[in-house]
Amino acid sequence: MLRQFLTYETERTRLKLHDTIARTVALGGQVLRTKARNLKLALVFLLLAVVTFGAWTIVTTNSVNAGRTQHGAREQTREPARTGASASPSASPS
Repeated sequence: MLRQFLTYETERTRLKLHDTIARTVALGGQVLRTKARNLKLALVFLLLAVVTFGAWTIVTTNSVNAGRTQHGAREQTREPARTGASASPSASPS
């Protein structure tokens, strides 16, 4: 492709070169606008995800009867008190 420019006159070569550069800049601008639009869209989705996750965290942490415990906290298990002969498992009925 460059060999054909060698046969052109100097002025015609300059014009071709300027046309090619202008076309490349226009195409690059178009690509840049598309990427900027996609980046804005991705940031909007990221913001929505963060807000949704934050709201879910606040709701589940502050709910009174959710039936869940905090991480690291144990629920106390209540066992019925043993009385009489059943109090000691090693006692044998003799």
